[in-house]
Amino acid sequence: MKAHLAVLVFNFTVCGCSYANKPPSVPKDLKAFLDNAEDCQHFSGEWDSTLSAARQNEIEKKVETVCDQARRQKEKLKKRYYGNKMIEAQLDDYDF
Repeated sequence: MKAHLAVLVFNFTVCGCSYANKPPSVPKDLKAFLDNAEDCQHFSGEWDSTLSAARQNEIEKKVETVCDQARRQKEKLKKRYYGNKMIEAQLDDYDF
């Protein structure tokens, strides 16, 4: 009986710990914004005057598309998550 109880306690302890260490889930709309914001920063950093005109043009178009989308998403998210300090801080990390 004691062995069964010990196994049961061990299982609850292990399950509880793994659940407690689980990172908080990120809302899908915030995740989409973060992906676009990171892409915006990445492509913005890619532009260089030494690149061919074709590559510069390609990067400029990508920046325009991704950054505009991230800007629109940010505005919507600021309204949706107003008062949520954790999400507001994540949004404030990006300035376009």
